Amino acid sequence: MRRLLEQLLHKTLGKASLTYKELVSVLCDCESVINPRPPTYVSEDVAELAPITPNMFLLDLHGSGLADCDAVDSGSLNRRVRYRQRM
Repeated sequence: MRRLLEQLLHKTLGKASLTYKELVSVLCDCESVINPRPPTYVSEDVAELAPITPNMFLLDLHGSGLADCDAVDSGSLNRRVRYRQRM
């Protein structure tokens, strides 16, 4: 993925000099190109499962057909947050 980002930046910017806000904008555009790409081989067989992409972790996937993860114990989570704040 790092190499892909470097290629995108090189094609987009060349040797241009950007301000911080311009660079952030270009990086966001590159992110929108990279995140939908699966990091593995994609099979042509329609019976195969769809590969996981980074966007699946970043976006809310309502109606994806995936089972919900186990419910999070809020008491345990709250204790962990308080512990980390004390640290």
